[in-house]
Amino acid sequence: MKKNKLNFIPFIILLALALLVDFFIRATGPKEIPSIFVIIITVQMLAFMKIEIKKNNQLKAFCIFVFSMLCMIAAFGEIYTKVGFYDASKNISHDLVGGIYLSIVTWTTLGYGDFSPTESTRILAGIESLVGYLYLGIFVAFIINHLSINSKARNLNDS
Repeated sequence: MKKNKLNFIPFIILLALALLVDFFIRATGPKEIPSIFVIIITVQMLAFMKIEIKKNNQLKAFCIFVFSMLCMIAAFGEIYTKVGFYDASKNISHDLVGGIYLSIVTWTTLGYGDFSPTESTRILAGIESLVGYLYLGIFVAFIINHLSINSKARNLNDS
């Protein structure tokens, strides 16, 4: 029982930090940055901390990972929408679909160039692309791990 209580300490610490940062953003931070962004990042971090990737729960871990990716893309898209971004005609736009599109293009580091971040969100776009690199690398590792486990299982069944 004591071991289970210790597993919740990181959750409590991260939640407290998220609430503190959320309070700081609401009280003193730039009003363009939605505080829900902090909560989304915290929830996905908590989900990853709880997952133990074993043979019997790989699908669950993969689904949580993909959901986390989509939440992060949506959160970055929301920031681009609130702050604004340059559309194809180089006008500042606040379109939600355009913001999510910019987030996807930045996340995957495609960089088509038709939409681009404003000066105030360029560093955020750089951070998003680095996070996207990490997530896409982990995504590929999930697939390779799944294929290798299935290959080993087939080889054992054939023997």
